[in-house]
Amino acid sequence: MRALTPVLGERWLRIAHVEAEPKAPTDSEFLSGCALMVRASACASGPFDPRFFLYIEDVELSLRLRDAGGRLCVVPATSVIHRVGSAAGRGWTYHRHLAAGRVRLARKRWGLTAGLRAAGYFCATVLWDALRGRL
Repeated sequence: MRALTPVLGERWLRIAHVEAEPKAPTDSEFLSGCALMVRASACASGPFDPRFFLYIEDVELSLRLRDAGGRLCVVPATSVIHRVGSAAGRGWTYHRHLAAGRVRLARKRWGLTAGLRAAGYFCATVLWDALRGRL
């Protein structure tokens, strides 16, 4: 995730960093939507922004909840099994939805310039993966 720092700045790095295995309940910048418990009162305006489809919708929700004064916490005593990457595979569909979500988030949170920088970065990474035969 450090590769994003020159493109999107330090705030993106803070959002993207997740403690690998906390030993005790730990505050977090964002939580994964695959295992998320939220008080109903915290989502009075609706839980997920419908403009985010597949990927990043959980990050956007987490940021919104934190902006409203909420606390996000990882509880390591819980256990969840989640098949990573099964929603859209790892081909063009995956890259398209992931890039669209990240660009949309950057633009929503930090403005048009950040959105354009994110779009350029993700277009370059998809092209790089294609050239290397990873798609």
